[in-house]
Amino acid sequence: MSKVLVCDDDNDILDMTSMLLEFAGFQVITQINSNKVIDQAIAERPDVMLIDIWMPFPGDKLTRQIKQTPQLSRIPVVLFSAAINGKMIAKEAGADRFVEKPFDVENLAAIINSVIAA
Repeated sequence: MSKVLVCDDDNDILDMTSMLLEFAGFQVITQINSNKVIDQAIAERPDVMLIDIWMPFPGDKLTRQIKQTPQLSRIPVVLFSAAINGKMIAKEAGADRFVEKPFDVENLAAIINSVIAA
C-alpha cells in the first residue's frame, strides 16, 4: 500500500482528502502545519507528497526545500490548489505534478499512482 503525506492548512480539506485517498486504497498521513512537513517526511518516508500551494509557509517554497533535502529529493511532490496560475507555480517550484482544486478523486488517485511508478 502506497503512503501519501497530505499537507493542507485547511482542516476540512485535509480531512476530506485523507478520507478520499484512504477509500482509494492509500495509506494517508496528514500534516496541517507546512513548517513540519520536512521532519515528518524524513520520519515517515512517504511514497508521495500532496501539498497545498497557499499556506503560511507556501507549498512552492516547501517543494523547493523537499527537492533540496537529500533524504527526500526523490519523493514525488504533487502540488494542489485552486489558484489560477497553480500549474505554473508548481512547474517553477519543481513539483512532479499539479492537481487543480476541486479535484476528481479518481483523477487524483491516477496521478498519485503515476508519479509513484515513474
